Amino acid sequence: MRFFGFSLVFKFSFKFVIHIVFIGLFVSQNANGQSILYKQKIAELFGLPDSISELSYETPSGEFDPTQTKYNDIENMIFSIFKSHDKRSNLKHSSLLTSLSFEASKYLPESKFKERKKKWKLQRSTDRIMRHLSCPFGIVEFYSFTIDLVNDNGGRYFFDRKGDSDLKLFKGSKKHYKEIEDYEPLKMLSYNDISTKIQKDLKRKNILKNIENKTYSYVGIHVRKLEKTFNRNKIPQARIVIYLG
Repeated sequence: MRFFGFSLVFKFSFKFVIHIVFIGLFVSQNANGQSILYKQKIAELFGLPDSISELSYETPSGEFDPTQTKYNDIENMIFSIFKSHDKRSNLKHSSLLTSLSFEASKYLPESKFKERKKKWKLQRSTDRIMRHLSCPFGIVEFYSFTIDLVNDNGGRYFFDRKGDSDLKLFKGSKKHYKEIEDYEPLKMLSYNDISTKIQKDLKRKNILKNIENKTYSYVGIHVRKLEKTFNRNKIPQARIVIYLG
């Protein structure tokens, strides 16, 4: 009887281990596949001339609408922040760096920018890529972080697909409302709120300090709407990827 029980436990444990290993291999292969796609997309830029232009100074105002498809206004906001910290007044927009940031936001996970070993590998591969690009700069630094796009009400919120709100996110607990019409939507953030959030991250990662102290001349930025954080019980987010050269 004991042997039979041990056999069942062994079979269950063995299947569980195999399941975990399979998931690990799948995630690893998927991550490697994404990196390959990133390199393939970048290879398409080889030989293309860089387009250099002045940074946009526009700083939008009013309430931010997270349901919009593209976040170009946030990109312009970051350009404006950079310009205010550029002591040499020489920072310009690079189309190639923008392409790099766009492809990175699409194919490279956050861990590539955060974990030391992975970031070192990304830096090495980026250095190799830069040798094949027709641009007036060589050394590139890159950063990636995410920001919340809505006030999370201190973490007290819920999602209801039937609720009368674009994001379907509401304050408090669902059980505290008698009628669906009484739901109070989460508060939207203003562009000023978004700017404050971004500047905190830029300071925390020493990006603004580097802008002030280092001889950066070119920048590319892409802000990607994280669709997987929408239409569910999550706070909508955007991912910001910055390349500096």
